[in-house]
Amino acid sequence: MKMHSVTLRLAPAVIAFTITGTAAQVAPDPVVLEPAGLAPDRIIVRFEPVPEEAAAQARQSLPKVKRLRTLLPTSRFRSADSTKDGPHQIYIAELVSGTDVVALAQQISAMPGVRYAEPDCIVCLDDTFPDDPDFAELWGLHNTGQTGGLPDADIDAPEAWDITTGSEAVIVAVIDSGVDYNHPDLAANMWVNPGESGGGKETDGIDNDGNGYVDDVYGFDFRYEDPDPSDGYGHGTHVAGTIAAVGNNATGVVGVAWTAKIMALRFLNVKG
Repeated sequence: MKMHSVTLRLAPAVIAFTITGTAAQVAPDPVVLEPAGLAPDRIIVRFEPVPEEAAAQARQSLPKVKRLRTLLPTSRFRSADSTKDGPHQIYIAELVSGTDVVALAQQISAMPGVRYAEPDCIVCLDDTFPDDPDFAELWGLHNTGQTGGLPDADIDAPEAWDITTGSEAVIVAVIDSGVDYNHPDLAANMWVNPGESGGGKETDGIDNDGNGYVDDVYGFDFRYEDPDPSDGYGHGTHVAGTIAAVGNNATGVVGVAWTAKIMALRFLNVKG
């Protein structure tokens, strides 16, 4: 996926601790390039403020942990709820290879003396932008004022794509003038009727799935009562593209849902 930024983990200088919590050395971590998601080899653990003896016992009892490193040194970080027993110390727990980080974080969170434990999520600084060449023209998805309009008067598509770009499990029926199901920016996202495809069933003239419509592979043309819902006017294809033109395929535009499936249902004639 083409991005406007590189995902970075900018690690501050940290103090290395042994499992007993004794300071060993001071060394800054390098900048590490990592993919977005969860770090596979570490979790973040925050302990309750307790006397050092109890704190050391809590640190030593962590399962599948090779080493603890302070995320923020005590002298630089004291939370508002710190007590006379010391601050809530936050550690990076380096894990044994192959550990399920999500399951271990849940297990450690339930242990005595632990405030919380959570996976180390890699956060991307910028929004998700597709490489489709005409994306910049789609002011309704991302408005920079490119047509003289009001910047950000849009649906915040890149912000939404940071969360999800859609799912091929979603099928959207476009009831319109039909859909150009061979269009290079739609063909891969056309719904294909599993009961009417494969083994020559597409054109065998038989209602194989028993739904009352013969050879309805991509949908159906209810205007002319035939199985070919191709677009006779153009509007349905435009609508289908807005919904689910294939995203990040270096072709044309992009839809709101990059991989959703389009079912073509025509009811309009060639004059729309």
